[in-house]
Amino acid sequence: MEVLSVHVERGAKQDGNLWSPVVYAPGATRGLAGVEKVEAFVLDLDDAPLDAVRPKLAGLEWFAYSTWSFSGSSGVHVVVPLVEPVDAWEWESVWDACFASFGSVGDSACRDASRIYYRPQHAKDAPHFTEHASGDRLDVASLATSRPRHVARPRKRPARRDARKHDGLPYYLSEEWWNEPQDLSRFAGKSEKEVAGMLLEELRRIRAELEAEEAGV
Repeated sequence: MEVLSVHVERGAKQDGNLWSPVVYAPGATRGLAGVEKVEAFVLDLDDAPLDAVRPKLAGLEWFAYSTWSFSGSSGVHVVVPLVEPVDAWEWESVWDACFASFGSVGDSACRDASRIYYRPQHAKDAPHFTEHASGDRLDVASLATSRPRHVARPRKRPARRDARKHDGLPYYLSEEWWNEPQDLSRFAGKSEKEVAGMLLEELRRIRAELEAEEAGV
């Protein structure tokens, strides 16, 4: 986080260095699929001044710095380190709770765990600043979140009277059944081998259930 306290003069915005408050899986390239954990909450204040959230930052550790588009008030990034990193699979619900706790001010695109940011930089003679406050790291466990439980949810099926046919097809061949949203959080933190084993076990269970239904059991 120390790099966020150093503001560098650049000839062009694109010359700047980038950073992201996340941990990537070994060998992963940049992108949401490779993110394992998120270590800080970031507010991108494009249209609001730092003072809009300053009261809600009281008692916390945070870093703030002006961006390339700093207008003298708006155009600020605020970075709040977390007590513990948050798993990527639950970050969106945690981000929602953090965003609400700071007054829902800022760019909602920061909800994307893989979002990258420029380090503090400014054009020659442009106004700029950095600010750091000591305090406690943000404990997301203290926020009112709707964090998803790390459990598998059973697939809903049509009623028994409709189980055999769906538009002339067995229900398990219908597009509607296969396109139902599924909770994938049960795979978080698992290795590829473990995920493959879990999927194979689910396939065996589904096959047994289908065979039982076809037999009229």
